[in-house]
Amino acid sequence: MRGNGPNASAVQNAYGTEDGQSYIVPPQYVDQRDLVRGLSEKEVEIEHLRTTIVALSEKAEVLEDMRKDVFAMKELLRSSETHRYELQAQLTDTARKVHEDTVSHQDY
Repeated sequence: MRGNGPNASAVQNAYGTEDGQSYIVPPQYVDQRDLVRGLSEKEVEIEHLRTTIVALSEKAEVLEDMRKDVFAMKELLRSSETHRYELQAQLTDTARKVHEDTVSHQDY
């Protein structure tokens, strides 16, 4: 249905064509187009939210992996410090024994 004239309803919507002409679209088609456009926008929004959820899930996994790594490093550090302390105690004991042996050999 074409028309620019006075019989075009205010509820009807005019869309331009490539040749500069306009045509009148009945309101039920405008409503359907708006519904489809709104549905498409909702689908895009839902897809965006899904993408966001996946990204946040991946970030949570990375965070959990990092927490596990930190825990493992703390355990390794604790173990290393314990062994270092034991080694230091052995070295101190050995140094004390060497000093005692040196003193006892000098007395002969």
